[in-house]
Amino acid sequence: MNVNDPVPIWDGSDVVGAVLNVTSNIFILPAVALALWRWDLASVIVYTHVFVASVLYHMCRAGLVCAFEFEKHEMTDYLFVYRAIVWTLTRLSVRNAREHLVLFIFFTGVVYLCVQAKLSDTALPLFGILLPLTSALVTAVVLNRRMFRNDAWAGVTFALLGVAGAFMFLASPHDYWWSHPLWHFFSMTSTLTAELATFRVRPR
Repeated sequence: MNVNDPVPIWDGSDVVGAVLNVTSNIFILPAVALALWRWDLASVIVYTHVFVASVLYHMCRAGLVCAFEFEKHEMTDYLFVYRAIVWTLTRLSVRNAREHLVLFIFFTGVVYLCVQAKLSDTALPLFGILLPLTSALVTAVVLNRRMFRNDAWAGVTFALLGVAGAFMFLASPHDYWWSHPLWHFFSMTSTLTAELATFRVRPR
C-alpha cells in the first residue's frame, strides 16, 4: 500500500485478490471480541474503526464499490490503522487513564500530520511506531515501570509484527494481491496478542 497511489490497483477482474484483501480483515475481530469481553469499549471502537475503514478501502481499491473518492479511502485507512497502533503503544508503561489519553492525543496528532504530509511507507513507521514505542520504553526505564503484563505474549506480538512487516515492505507490488492479505493476518493477529500482553495493564 502506498499513500501516493493515484488509482485503484484493480479494475474488478482480479476477483481472488479482491476477495482476499477484503475478507482478511476479519483477523482483527478476535481482538475486538477480547476487548469487548474485558469491557474495554475504547479499544473496541478503535479496532472496529480499523476493520470498517480497511474493508471499505480494499473494496474501493479492488474496483468493487467506493463510498467516496479512492484517495480519501486510502487516507482514512492509514489514519485509522496508525491510530490503533498509537492507541496500543501509548498504553504501555502508563498507570492511569489520564497518562494514556495525553500520550494518545499527542502521538495521534504527530501521526495525522505525517499522513497528511504523505510521508513514504518507510518514514511513516518511524513516527507512528518507533516514536511512541521509544517513549514507552524510556518511561518504563526512568520510572521503573513494567511495560507488559505478559512478556511471552509480548514476544509473540513483536514476532508477528516482524513477519507482517516483511510482507508489507519487502513484497513486490505485483504480489500485493496475496502479500497484503498476509500482512492483514499477521498484523491484525498481533493486535489480539498485544491485548493479551497488556491484559490488566490498562487505565481503570
